[in-house]
Order: sequence, then C-alpha cells, then structure tokens
Amino acid sequence: MTPAEPAAQLDLRNKGAAGWLIAAKTAPFYGIHHKNIAAQILFCTLREQSTMKIAIVYNKKKIDDQDVINVFGATTLEHYSHRTVEMVATALERGGHSVKIIEGGMSFIEEMKEFMPRVVSGSRPGMVFNMAYGIQGRNRYTHVPAMLEMLGIPYVGSGPEAHAVVQDKGMTKIVLQRNGIPTPGFWMFGSPDDVFDDLVFPVIVKPNMESTSMGMDVVDDWDSLRRSVRTQMEKYSQEILVEQFIPGREFAVGLLGNGDNVEVLPIVEMDLGGDPNRIQTITDKKEAPVEKICPAALDEKQCALMRRICLTAFGKLGLSDFTRVDLRMAEDGKIYVLELNSMASLGKTGSYYTAAKAAGYSYDSLINKILDVAAIRYFGESPLQGRYSYHHHQHDDDRGGGAGAIMGIAADAAGAASGGARQGAQARSKPAPPPHSAPPLRSILRSYLRSHHTTSEKLLRHLVMTNSSIYNVEEVNEIGSIMTKRLEHLGFAPLVYKEFDVGDMIYYTNYTGGSAGIDAQATTTTTTAAASPPSAAGGAGRTARKNDILMLSHLDTWYSNRDFAAFHKAGSKMYGSGIAESKGGLVTMLSALQALRFARRLKKARCGILLVTDDSIGGRFSKKLIRDIAADYDYIVDLKWGIPNGGIATSCSGITKYHIDMMHMRRHDDTIKDVIPDMCKKVVDWKRMSDSHNKARVVISDISARTSFGNSPDYGSLTLTTRYVTRQQGDEFDSELHKIAKKRTKSKLDTHIVQQARRNPVEKTAKTQEFFDMVSRLAGESDVGVLADHRYASSSLGDIANADKFVLGSMGPVGVDYRTPNEHIMSDSMIERALLLALVIDKLASERNESGGKKGGGASAAKEGARRRAAYQTAAADDAAAGGGGGPQ
Repeated sequence: MTPAEPAAQLDLRNKGAAGWLIAAKTAPFYGIHHKNIAAQILFCTLREQSTMKIAIVYNKKKIDDQDVINVFGATTLEHYSHRTVEMVATALERGGHSVKIIEGGMSFIEEMKEFMPRVVSGSRPGMVFNMAYGIQGRNRYTHVPAMLEMLGIPYVGSGPEAHAVVQDKGMTKIVLQRNGIPTPGFWMFGSPDDVFDDLVFPVIVKPNMESTSMGMDVVDDWDSLRRSVRTQMEKYSQEILVEQFIPGREFAVGLLGNGDNVEVLPIVEMDLGGDPNRIQTITDKKEAPVEKICPAALDEKQCALMRRICLTAFGKLGLSDFTRVDLRMAEDGKIYVLELNSMASLGKTGSYYTAAKAAGYSYDSLINKILDVAAIRYFGESPLQGRYSYHHHQHDDDRGGGAGAIMGIAADAAGAASGGARQGAQARSKPAPPPHSAPPLRSILRSYLRSHHTTSEKLLRHLVMTNSSIYNVEEVNEIGSIMTKRLEHLGFAPLVYKEFDVGDMIYYTNYTGGSAGIDAQATTTTTTAAASPPSAAGGAGRTARKNDILMLSHLDTWYSNRDFAAFHKAGSKMYGSGIAESKGGLVTMLSALQALRFARRLKKARCGILLVTDDSIGGRFSKKLIRDIAADYDYIVDLKWGIPNGGIATSCSGITKYHIDMMHMRRHDDTIKDVIPDMCKKVVDWKRMSDSHNKARVVISDISARTSFGNSPDYGSLTLTTRYVTRQQGDEFDSELHKIAKKRTKSKLDTHIVQQARRNPVEKTAKTQEFFDMVSRLAGESDVGVLADHRYASSSLGDIANADKFVLGSMGPVGVDYRTPNEHIMSDSMIERALLLALVIDKLASERNESGGKKGGGASAAKEGARRRAAYQTAAADDAAAGGGGGPQ
C-alpha cells in the first residue's frame, strides 16, 4: 500500500472476502499485486468453516524421568518459557481453537493419540503448533517434526530435513554459498589445535549447533582463538564455527508464509549504539538487550536487496511457515546472511514479534496467521475459523500504536514491495484499528478450563482419595462438605436432606424460589412461567421455563473398603475408585460453573444440582426426592462417565438386583443328592434369560454353595442383577426369574428371592433426541466429539417419569471400566465435557431469557416451598415405613 492510498481502501481489506474483491478491481491503480489479493480472498472465504484441535508441543527446561529413558548426548539449552507457551495457547483459543499443551517427551505419542482426531475415520484434521526445541541429541530440532510425520499429524513450522540443515550453521553456510547468497567466510574447528592458512582476523567464535547467540566471542589472534575454541568445546561438546567477523550494522528479517506468498515483515535493526564492532551475546540478550529499531532506517534499494536475499535463502533451505534471518551490513553496504532461525522466537520481546507488530499484527493475530499459513500449506486452503482473529487490534500491552491487524494477508505489498522510506511513512500513517470482535464464548471458556486444569486435577485427587464408600457415612458427608464450600462460593445455596444410614443428600440452586423443598419462611423471589414463542429446544407452544437445568450426581461410591483403589495418573489417564462413576463428573461440573462465572454468564443461568448418597444401592432412599425436585425442571442431565467414543447416553439400562438363596433340607434318612449340579442348572437358566433380548444383560456375582454329609442343609447363594432397556422387559425378566426358581429339581431345592434394589430404565424419547441434537450442535461448533449411545449402567434419571422431560446421561468425562480396579477417565475429556456442559447451560439460559421468563413474587415462592416440603415429608414417611427415607433440614 502506498502512503497515498486512502484509508477507505484499507477498510475494504478489513471487510473479509467481499472487501478484497472490491480491492482487486482497484489493485492496479494502487500497485497491489493481484496474486496477493487472490490469496487473501481464499483466506477470508474459508476461515469461517471450522475450528481445529491444536496441540502445542514444547519442552521443559529440566529433564525428568518422564521425558526420556536415558540422558545421553547434548542437552538442549533452548526453551520457551511457560508464560510464552501460555500466550500462544491463549491466542489460539481466542481464534476459536481447541488447545492442549503437551510436553515433547516419552508420553508425547500417547497423548497425541488421545487428543488428535482420527482423520482416517472421517474426523476433521488437527494440527500441532510446534514449540519444541527438542530434549537432547545433535539434531534435536528434528525429533518432534519427524515423529509427527510418522504419526501423520500436520504441524506448524519447518520439516525435519530443513531443521537439520539450518540447525547446523556450517551446513547452512555451504548451502548459502552454493546458491550465491552472501555469507561470511568460515572455518570448522574440531579441535583447538586445528590450523587454517586462509583464516583472517577478526573472527567470531560460536558453537555450530546452538542458537540464540550462545557462546559468541570475537577474537583477533590465534592464542585467543584457541582459548575460545577450547572453552566452547568443553561447554557445548560439539564442533565450533569460526566465522569472518563483519563490522557494521545488524538486522533481523522475519518471514511469514510459503511458496509465492511469503510476507517479509518490516526489517528490524539492532541498535548497537553506533559501534560497528559490537555483538549481542546470550548474556546481553538476557541482562541488557539492545533496543530494536523497526522499521529500520534503510533506503528503498537496501530494503529491496535485503528482502530478496532473505526470500532466496528461505526457499533454498526448504523452510516453511515462519523464519527469522539474521544479517550484518558491512561498512561498505554489503549484506551478509549470518544464519537463519527455523524456530524464530515468539516471545513478545523478540525481534520477530517486534517486526510483526510494526506490520500491524497483534500477538493473537500473528499466532493465528502462522497457524493459518501452515494449514494452507497442508490442505491447499484454510479450514480454520477466524471470527475473532480476523479483525484484530493491538492489546494494551502491545505497545506500538495499536495498528489494525489484517489476518491472512499472503504477502503484504506494502511490506514486500516498498523500501525503508515507504515503511517509515506507512508506520507514521497507520489507520485506526478496525472494531474489536470479542472471542466466542467457547474460546473464553476453553481457555479458562485449560489454564485451570491442574487445579481441577488436584481437587479430583482429593475427592478420590476420600473413600466415600456407601457405608462410610463420615467420608460421604465430607465429600458433601467439599462440594458445598465450592458451590456456595459460586453463589449456590444448599438444602440438606438428612440420611443417617447413607449420608446427607444435598440440593443446590443459584436462584431463589420455585424449587422443591424451599423453606416456607425464606424471603426469596421466584420465577413464574409466561407465554413464549417456540424455542429451538422446547418446540412449539411451550411456555417459558422457570429453571434451566438440573444436574444429578452422587457422593457415594460402590467400592467397599477392601476394594478401594487410590488415585494415580498414567499419561493422559487418571485412575481411582469412583473417578468415572461420579467424582470425575463432580469436578467437571464445578469446572463448567467456574468457567461460566469467569465469563460472567453464570448469573444468567438458573441451575439446580442434586447430589444423592445412595446411588450404589439403586437410589433406595432418594427416589421420591429426585422425582419431586425434577418436577421443576424440563432439562435434566446426569454426570456419570461418557462412553469412550464420545458417547452421551440417550438411554440407560434399568436394573433390578436380587439376592437368591437355594436350600435343601435333608431328612435324617435322606441319601446324598446332587444338590450343587441342580443349583448350577438354575444359575445357567437365569443367565440365559437375556440371550434373546437386545441390550439386555444378566450378571451373576458372589456365588457360593456347600453340601454336608450330615443332617445340615445343603445351601447356595448368589447375587443376580438384570439389566434391561424397557420397563416391560424388566417385568418379563422378573417373571421369568421366579418361574425358573419354582422349577422342581431332583434335590427339591427351596429357592428364596429377595429384590434388593430396582431402578427403571431411561428410555429414548423424541425430547431426548431433540436435547441431544442441541448438544451435538454445540459440540460440533466447539470441536468436541459426541455420539448418541446407550449406557448399560443405570441412572437416577430412571427415577423420573421422563416422557415429558429433556434428559441426557453421561455428561461427565470420558471413562472406562467403572466399578473395577482399572476404573479411569481421560484427563483431556474433563476440559471438553466441562466446556460442553457450560455451553449447554448457557444455551438454555439464553433461550429462557429470549422466551420471556420473568420474575415473580416472594410470597408465591414461600407457598410453593411449603407445599413441596409437606409433600416430600409425607412421601418420606411412606418411604421410611418401607425401609428408608428422610426429610430436609
């Protein structure tokens, strides 16, 4: 863009593909290259397609046992700070992407396998944003890219072959020389005693395989040279490059793009204070970095030459996506390439970002642009979504005038074709930034959830290590106290229902009034139903909802003290008793609510949470309580584990649990009968009941039998559980079970059946499918994989008459092997499911607000609370007479 180009023309560029089409018509007048405009149109038209899963791979500063098998060879001295890694992750999340940070160690492949979509199975591709310098070894830059190529995962940055050449300074200079690219003369020292007759002082000494100005030393004689070579060989354990020192000025040029569409960022000059012999060592960069001048004070001819040299070097060395080229300009004006950095630093104090900022990029837009050009290199087009990153301006901490960043410019003509004078004019006449587009809610939520994931894991460890077995009442109540403390902090008020046998059940709401069991004396406001237009979730003719969603979970676990398994983590999996069945879901729910509060959306939602304490015994005490509270909600979910394929339960099996005794009373003159074979025959017949039923199971456990040679009875017992998909099927199983029990046997067994627990199935309905479709749409927009599935484990949703409710199960993290010592969840799925749950809550709250729900009076809340309290206490008394119950406190 020339200085004379009107601001309106730049504004057109900020209007997306349509604006660039208009710009294309006037391009010849303003001297803009048509090829650049065509590339920009491609970016703009394709950026809205979808988000991607992005894994950021990096290396820690310290090697531990989890990174490598052995420490062997040269250890990398280059690392990104955790702060910079987080900045990149946040930038990508603001661009709408799903981000995971992974260490590039031994568990790298396993974590990548768990996180990345399976393109061979039809999923959208993911990408890796490579920030890993490698852990150890001569060619450590190449390790992560090479493994990614083996795994078939596209990544940002150069390939292993380019990294291998560029990391080797001597090899880089050979390639440059062979292609006529000016670079200082050099000599490779494998020993301090090497002799080169053509060496001319002064020279600069540096390790051959390091970067970031490590070990640099300028010397003027052979004695100093040998000392410097010996010192550096001892420190870095590698060959030493000795290079002709070029007195003069020093520059850095950032390149961004690929092929014919490489953007040359404004040239950065290092302010050496007028000293042509000054250099920047690694110590200088850390302790007293020089000022950076951008755009550099160069004339048009010098800029054009420097850009041409850098573009040629970039192409000849086979680099990709982004690179920084370091140069020196001799006092006679001749330009020399010192080296290329194939992993240019993305820190905010580095010269690469300094140049990008001068070109009009914000930090977020730069990172998303780097991802974008890599995606186009792989796919030929950008599958990335950029509603946030396309219209950018500088953040407050990005000093430099707040220039508007235009995402996706393949080769900015103003930077690629203009000289230094033009750069200076452009910098002085930057237009006002375009309006800032806020990141989508899913990006805000995901960024919060990812950055707080470690805290969530610590809470999960604490919950799992509290052994809340069904009859460990103190521990069950301790879990309840932990949840109450955290939920009260989020604005939820608890209502406790005392249960002395199994632990206290707790109902929480973050609003007042219109809820089961609300104290009649409470001075609260409530929400009343009002007429509403059809909503996306509720269908035509429904009235406005009073409340948004009820979340069901439980505090107890099935495990006895003998079977308890402690929390532990292996790679991306977290193990422990109850971690999939309930405790992972509890933490996921808390994370979702915390993320909504962070996004300032929680107060708009009206949520209920019911935590029961008898799930392990089939909801023996909580059935009436669940039904009563659920009456106030249209949308209800349980927080049990999700099936590994991303499944959300649109139906759940019902269960009936029986204890069966079989006994043969032998008379004094009886002979020994084949009692145990008769018992086994009944067991086999019971087991076969489910053979002809789809999705039905009969599970037999705890079987024992004994016979006696005396007059003692022969005895056998077992626990039998039936699982079924409809109530009718459950009744059929019950009838068949008793028929088999009554069948006569040779030994005349006397069979007694005691039904210990029964929980109805959750049957799939049209409303269930409608609810799942809404969740699936939200998941698709957020790159979270979900499928409708049947869960064989039962749910407290089965205690609700769900024909008129929107219900879903398995909204907790993805888990496996519940009620076994191997029970575990996938760590990443806690983030994804918390994000999905938060979006569902927000969606329902938005629909309710749009449909016209409004507040009512506190008096009606008190009356409704009193009515429901009385109803519950009556039902609880009836239930207590049948073997259990309780009331609110």
